[in-house]
Amino acid sequence: MGAELRTQPWRRHRAGAEVARDITGHTRVALAPKVQKQIARVRPHNLNAYNAYLLAQYFHHRYADKANLGKANTYYEQAIKLEPDYAAAWSGLASLRLVQTVYWETLPKEEGSRKTREAAQRALELDPNLAEAYESLASLKLYYDWDWTGADTAFQQALTLDPGSAEAMRGSAWLAATHGRFEEALTLSHRAVELDPLNIRAYLELALHATYVGRFEEAVAACNKVLELDPVYPRAHYLLGRVYFAQLHLREGLGEWQREPDGAFRAQGLALAYYALGQEPESDAALSELISKFQTEAAFQVAEVYAFRGEAKQAFDWLERAYSVHDLILPK
Repeated sequence: MGAELRTQPWRRHRAGAEVARDITGHTRVALAPKVQKQIARVRPHNLNAYNAYLLAQYFHHRYADKANLGKANTYYEQAIKLEPDYAAAWSGLASLRLVQTVYWETLPKEEGSRKTREAAQRALELDPNLAEAYESLASLKLYYDWDWTGADTAFQQALTLDPGSAEAMRGSAWLAATHGRFEEALTLSHRAVELDPLNIRAYLELALHATYVGRFEEAVAACNKVLELDPVYPRAHYLLGRVYFAQLHLREGLGEWQREPDGAFRAQGLALAYYALGQEPESDAALSELISKFQTEAAFQVAEVYAFRGEAKQAFDWLERAYSVHDLILPK
């Protein structure tokens, strides 16, 4: 049988169908009409395009490893080449461009924002009811355009189309935090985690918003959940360090920042911790590393260090620089 399946592809498809039918029969699971519509929406006529889309999604959702971004990009473009009117693939590509621009900053801001917008708009031309495309446009308006009203409208459109969207809920939480509505942000972050309990970023943002309102035990628990799901997830140790720092547990904060894999966030944390501990030469060295290696993408973080050290002029100078280069961390 194994040899036959390897040499006769039609038998593989038939075997897969039989397995699927058996699983459905034994578990007696009936797909809801909404789920059936979602499956129909993401599955195109071209099976190879669909397979490429699934591979793109696989690598896209593992973007904490930067190497996966290129693989996801290749497969999204392959899916679109095979089926140019594939709305879900265009929407996925828009979301990937956003990650490349906002999270990893592997695309220049102007180029990344333009490509995100173009892909999302193309997806909506093909399918005006695609919630994911509205999510990408909303996040772009929040992080890059600083268009709060437009971002809120787009997030609400996404949630109207898909009330169970954890990504739209996460974005709405960020928008609330940007406006200083921290209790609302925390409530929305809890909802995002409920909607997608395996979404690592949702836990990370829950930790941040819990810190903002002084719920430190909750923040620590959320950070530990991130590290349970992925022990090397970028910024988890950094955020845990911030929670300890807010509690004046300086040595614990330093220990977490020393373990942070993201270079810019590690350097910033060390500059803060060493200064608070009275080790100014070590703080100076960490700040110098932050500036020399990451000044283009971390201007706001440099400003934070100078502000903490009481060096007001340098802090304002770096804040101006962060604003002029459109530092994407400012709305955060």
